[in-house]
Amino acid sequence: MQSYLVNWAFLLDYDKDSRNLNIKFAKQFIDDNHLEYQELSLLDYEVGNFLHRYDYRKLDYFCQVGISNVFDTLMRFTLKKSKYPLRTIAICHLNDHGMSCINFEESKLMGFRKLKRMNQTKKAAKLINVSNAYDLSGDEQTIIPSIEDQLSKIMERKVERV
Repeated sequence: MQSYLVNWAFLLDYDKDSRNLNIKFAKQFIDDNHLEYQELSLLDYEVGNFLHRYDYRKLDYFCQVGISNVFDTLMRFTLKKSKYPLRTIAICHLNDHGMSCINFEESKLMGFRKLKRMNQTKKAAKLINVSNAYDLSGDEQTIIPSIEDQLSKIMERKVERV
């Protein structure tokens, strides 16, 4: 069984009461996208300029529903003026103040899926490891095994890109 390494792009922390969004970018993501900032803190009225409006609604929905497990969802972000938004796969969990997500670039995960198909790998167990997990704080470190399991499930799903 072959294992693949993937870097997280950024951490998203959503406060459901104040409706604020805090984002911490990974070092590799900052370098790849030539960003001038390491973190963003967005107030309620600013979030719509950065996060797609339907994905912003999802944040409130997931907080209201109260999902107890780690789950994944597609999120779209506008980092720079470009024709298309950045598509990410967010692996999220709910916490006391709202929810936290670790976002991975969808294009990179789809590249791993293609490699997996070419290698004809049958087992999904521990297929993907988060290579820059050492950059995460203690709270996120504790859920890395759950995140890696969720990434493996994503790789096994039959998903059509829309």
